[in-house]
Amino acid sequence: MGWLDWLGLSSDLDETRDPFTREISQRLDRALAQVSGGGQLSDHELEACAQDFQRLYQDFSRRFGTGNNMAFPAVARARFYLEAMKLAALGHPEHSAWPLIAGIREKVLPALKKRLASEQDAWVAACAVPAALASGDVPFARVCFDSLSREPALTRQVLAWVTAAEMAAPGSNRPVDLRRFLDGAPTFEPWSAEASGLSNNQRFVLLASMPADLASDPCLTLADPHQPASLRALLGLHWDVRDRASALQVLEWLSTQGHRSRLADDLLDPSLISDPQQRALVVSRAGALRANHIAAWDFCRLISVARASLTAGYLTEEEAWNWVFGAGASLRSTYDGWGSMVDDYVLGRHYQQPAAGPDDLLIESALWLKHHPRSPMRTVPFGG
Repeated sequence: MGWLDWLGLSSDLDETRDPFTREISQRLDRALAQVSGGGQLSDHELEACAQDFQRLYQDFSRRFGTGNNMAFPAVARARFYLEAMKLAALGHPEHSAWPLIAGIREKVLPALKKRLASEQDAWVAACAVPAALASGDVPFARVCFDSLSREPALTRQVLAWVTAAEMAAPGSNRPVDLRRFLDGAPTFEPWSAEASGLSNNQRFVLLASMPADLASDPCLTLADPHQPASLRALLGLHWDVRDRASALQVLEWLSTQGHRSRLADDLLDPSLISDPQQRALVVSRAGALRANHIAAWDFCRLISVARASLTAGYLTEEEAWNWVFGAGASLRSTYDGWGSMVDDYVLGRHYQQPAAGPDDLLIESALWLKHHPRSPMRTVPFGG
């Protein structure tokens, strides 16, 4: 059974058979089929998927008298989760974390089990794996995963979800259960693939982009491998980058000023910092902040923005390499290894986002890269 055959099979969950819900589910199915077949969504198509999902949420909220998705009736809650996971698979930047940190995962497993007991459905089985692992049911997660043996695209998607959860969101998951599951699954380490044609310096600068999800971006290509529409949405959401001019403006800012410029002012007189958490951080970590002025936070993000801007169509390959190599040279001259670079990157994240806690995906993925024995930072030489 191919992608087009199994998409949509889950649209008959009892409490959500109405034409409105079915129509939205089928439109999301078609978008997934397009992407899985090697196609690309336009910016309009990706945003239309997000708007459809928002309409579904608003309809359920009115219908069930609550905006809390975990308080929806059991079957409707499962339907909502299945549609949310489609947006995650499409790579929409505002919905990519559903498989990793969403609390609803633990609330949908009984309904998904009931659905799978009555009829096999590959999409439901795939989405049941993160739900089962969040609930501590490793055996059922394995049963669901094994049922996908003839669905290579879904198998890779599930492994990417679970691997990303282990890397970037241990605080929102059961790390021991994630590892038990992955130990019993086929090896999934795309970052360990042969980096054909890349020099050590190129491997260094690409890995220095500090991807939040190494499972979907193993840093083996200059171009960020995510969908162009997803990256254009992400660049617009987080950087207000919407064209070539704004991309170049952000890259220039990161290269010459970034957060390190504001930090220099804050270190001069912390009493002027309005955010009490940020003020406390600057006072308590002044020595570490002065050491390198969180250069890694700016230059690693510069590399990430350049790679995304290349895929988005805002930069040429030559331009992207020039920006990336320039940032790499700054990192090489500032730090003595991956460890000190990652430490300063994490410190920069805390400075920029003082409320960042243990569930912060950027911090957790950075710490995984620094400490995990399977991290490519163990094999790619710092500085090239």
